[in-house]
Amino acid sequence: MLCVDSIEEIGREHIVRGWLFDGEKTLTSCRYQARRKRIVLNGYGRPSPDLIDVFGEQAANCRFEFHIRDADPQGFIAFRFKCGAYEVIPLSQSREASTGIKVLKHQIARGRYYGKFALPKGMKVNSVVLSAGTPYDRVFFSTKKRKCLRFNSKSKTLIVETQLEAGWRPDDINLYFILKGNSILSLIDVGINARKALRVLRVEEQFFDWLESKVEPVSVVEIGSRARSGVTRRGRIPNHHRYSGLDLKDGENVAVVGDAHLLSEYFEYGSVDAVFGYSVFEHLAMPWKVAIELNRIMRVGARAMFSTHQSWPLHDDPYDFWRFSKESWSTIFNQSTGFKIMMAEIGDRARILPEVQTNHNFFPPDSFGYLISSVLIEKMGETELNWEVSPEDVYQGDYPA
Repeated sequence: MLCVDSIEEIGREHIVRGWLFDGEKTLTSCRYQARRKRIVLNGYGRPSPDLIDVFGEQAANCRFEFHIRDADPQGFIAFRFKCGAYEVIPLSQSREASTGIKVLKHQIARGRYYGKFALPKGMKVNSVVLSAGTPYDRVFFSTKKRKCLRFNSKSKTLIVETQLEAGWRPDDINLYFILKGNSILSLIDVGINARKALRVLRVEEQFFDWLESKVEPVSVVEIGSRARSGVTRRGRIPNHHRYSGLDLKDGENVAVVGDAHLLSEYFEYGSVDAVFGYSVFEHLAMPWKVAIELNRIMRVGARAMFSTHQSWPLHDDPYDFWRFSKESWSTIFNQSTGFKIMMAEIGDRARILPEVQTNHNFFPPDSFGYLISSVLIEKMGETELNWEVSPEDVYQGDYPA
């Protein structure tokens, strides 16, 4: 595991601090590299008593502090392991904003990588390196060797397409753009950082920022809290708040086993200050009934945030019921159910391609769906609505494990 605490530029020096630990790999060298310049670095192996409690005695000396004089900001620090693997720290910590390169597409399909990037005016790319390590670890395509790069002069976009070795995933990929003069621009964690700019994710951040601003302890309920994929969001809730995780099935991170359609059976009326849930609303047989139940347990002024899908493959059948557009949220959360919508967004654009195309399902190239649909709501008052249908009356089969 690599953690970069800071990268400072003081005078003519870059000072890089952090720690690196991998109990299964042996570190053999640390070096700074830019263009053809390579410098062996000393400064790894400093005491790290704070990490012993986490990783054990093996992590007693895994901090580093490197001082690099007259460094090229487009250079990088490479940690090489005995097994041949690398960990890399670009000095620029380059992202879209610093490189000027905008990620338009970043995909792996059937063993091939496809990337599309908008380049700043005047930028000329000689070659591109696709790697999980340093630019000199694995070269999969180059304008000099393969016809894997195509530049569209009209749209100023660069298309990168190549076959991958088995086992690569989108989040493994780092891209290094070799420019004229052999300077390097790096895009690290390409997809992850490109998605952080999605407007739809701001809905979530607004909710958690609001929770962070609460000095006094508040009651927070997560619907669908079970760590089914090994993921929990308990860590996003400040420790001084009272957190309860509810799920239809028992498991890790579940305090209350119950059905969201019956929330008022598990929580007192008007006792909850905040509610949230990820990838839950598509699995609710009667989301309007859940809205009524939310109104019962939430205080006036309480907020809730839900993130689900506008487009997504069918999953957890037969408990996959709905998809939500941006406009659909107001049909559930409105004056009649006692709520107002503070934010509603869709994002993470995608295309749907029929396996059997006809004139009736042939979508134009600019037709899109959106993978995420999120909403932030506030309770404004009570509701007189009721929906007496029991969830057991509409379910078919058992909920998947």
